[in-house]
Amino acid sequence: MAPLVGERSREIASCMHESDEPAGVIYSAPARHEQLRSRCEWHRLYGKEVCAGRENIMQWLILIAAGLLEVFWASFLRLSEGFTKLGPSIVAVVGNLASIFMLSLALKNLPLGSAYAIWTGIGVVGTFIVGVVAFQESASLPQILCVAMILCGIIGMKLVS
Repeated sequence: MAPLVGERSREIASCMHESDEPAGVIYSAPARHEQLRSRCEWHRLYGKEVCAGRENIMQWLILIAAGLLEVFWASFLRLSEGFTKLGPSIVAVVGNLASIFMLSLALKNLPLGSAYAIWTGIGVVGTFIVGVVAFQESASLPQILCVAMILCGIIGMKLVS
């Protein structure tokens, strides 16, 4: 494919720092060209820092959704009664795969240690709450304090990431 030339090419080339392609080389694939042009318009309107922050927020939202799916599949794992009930077993396995897939999407731009800790932390806290509320499991004061510390750890990891 031939590189684009002219004013439009120079306009888009300024945004190449966020592209996977080599700096200064823009190919004429229409979809890629439109994607970069759209990204540059965001940069002009809101500044490159805001634009990068917007993409980062999406990664965190995906991570939170993956953590909530962790709670979802773990709850259905309980309902499957050791994989003896087909319906809840299928839902648990599919939910697990979806959660891991979403985690992998979030890991494209988030640090592994922080993202994994937050993902599992959301799963731990959420599953504990579902266990107490939906399955009438007991919750002692030491257990609640430990879950509260995990929640503080999740918030702390997000704040320092």
